[in-house]
Amino acid sequence: MRSMNELVRSVLARRHPARDAGAIRPWHRLERDLGMTPLELVLIALKVEEIEGVELPVEDLSTLRTVEELVSFLTRAVLYSQRSPRGSVEAAAQRL
Repeated sequence: MRSMNELVRSVLARRHPARDAGAIRPWHRLERDLGMTPLELVLIALKVEEIEGVELPVEDLSTLRTVEELVSFLTRAVLYSQRSPRGSVEAAAQRL
């Protein structure tokens, strides 16, 4: 099983073929260094949702600036979602 870091770097590299996954660093800024748009971040989150079988709070993606922040956000969201009985952040929030 790949780590979230490897998964995100792989998806970023596939979306930008000129970039090798190994050349993408945690400190790279999503917009400035990698040219990511907000839509592309949502598409990455949707890909992670598909792979992990969970729902993620995509509305929070706009606060992320670096690859490290994106990996951290997705890791926490997936772990939190997997702990929810129905497998979604929304289900867990409704119980609060």
